Amino acid sequence: MTFFVFGVLFSCLLLHQGSAQLLDLNCADISKNSISKSPWMALVQLPDKNCSGTLIHKQFVVASTNCVFNQSELTVLLGVFNSKLHKKHYDMYPTMQISVQNVFIHNKFDRDNYKNDLALLQLEQPVPYKENIRPICIWLNRKKIQNEKKIMKTTLWDVTKKMVFPIPQTRNVTLFSPIECKHVLDVSPDESHICAGYKFNASCVEAGSPLFQKLNIWNTNRTTLIGIQSYGVSGTCLFTSISSYIDWIVGIVMEVDVIVSN
Repeated sequence: MTFFVFGVLFSCLLLHQGSAQLLDLNCADISKNSISKSPWMALVQLPDKNCSGTLIHKQFVVASTNCVFNQSELTVLLGVFNSKLHKKHYDMYPTMQISVQNVFIHNKFDRDNYKNDLALLQLEQPVPYKENIRPICIWLNRKKIQNEKKIMKTTLWDVTKKMVFPIPQTRNVTLFSPIECKHVLDVSPDESHICAGYKFNASCVEAGSPLFQKLNIWNTNRTTLIGIQSYGVSGTCLFTSISSYIDWIVGIVMEVDVIVSN
């Protein structure tokens, strides 16, 4: 896509979304009564492994390139929630398994230093939004989101435990300094990375897990995607910062959306 065409698409998107600048106006608005606390969570299924992904649009899941690089036969599972806590809703809100049509990998992805570790999975068809399937919010402002409390959240499947019916689990993570990541991971994070991790009894083992926090938008707390886990050792995780790739994400999503709409 030419720079001019992208500029037109991006301007149209911002005009359409208004001052809130959200990638999808129907993004997650979770309440205490919601049957799913993470309706954006996707289980990316490959022939020899699984990893995490995050629904950001009716036809796109964002994941780690480390997970999907040189892989084929990808499918995505959406809509999983704790049916034991919400038995009466189980038949009303089934899970959805859908094939991946295209994989978009950043052309500057570097496996040695985990730079530009971001992939967009284009689903075979748009997914219908339901209470158990809804995208996470992406704020289109390119400025980094500051977190004075230094605490964010991440959700993962614990795929290493090989559960038959995994349920997404949400945990608190603490923001670390880049020096801590460099010391533990032996990589030098730059501005496109976020260093975070766990203080006790947890490890960074699941590529693609979303890093998020709640932002007040239109007087509503909306869950907003901040990063995608790229790599981790023990309790120290390296995340790819979403704010560094807004143009890349919007360019791909809008181009496909325009083609599908036509």
